[in-house]
Amino acid sequence: MVLYLPLVFYNDGPIPIMIQNLRLTFINEAPDRPLWFVATIHKLISSDDRRLAVQFPVRGREALSLICEFQRRPAPFLFQEGSYWIRLEAQLWGKRKRDAYWEDLVTFELNISAQAATQAPEVAVAYDNLRETLERNLST
Repeated sequence: MVLYLPLVFYNDGPIPIMIQNLRLTFINEAPDRPLWFVATIHKLISSDDRRLAVQFPVRGREALSLICEFQRRPAPFLFQEGSYWIRLEAQLWGKRKRDAYWEDLVTFELNISAQAATQAPEVAVAYDNLRETLERNLST
């Protein structure tokens, strides 16, 4: 399974935060089956500038926008039309580098349309994740 998500990381404090790793977990699934952060891409539906995942800083009082690629293998899971609750977690350093820990960043609803569910195994599908937008687009 591969998911590409455009994400914005915001640090409201004065001190930079170093993000060591990211992972996604489906709320209604076993927590030991995360999707791991493996790469970033420059724009959706293009792997021309695909770069392997590395640690990255979020400077104090700044935002950082990334399109992150998450993968899980093996992937017996196939999306069906509906909503999926997903948790994004970041691995951060403690006071000492060896004290790394996982921090919940956000839990969000990923909405899959019928069209996206049928295309998802073969192609990348980019669309607005807002349920109202999906319903409006499907009714036209």
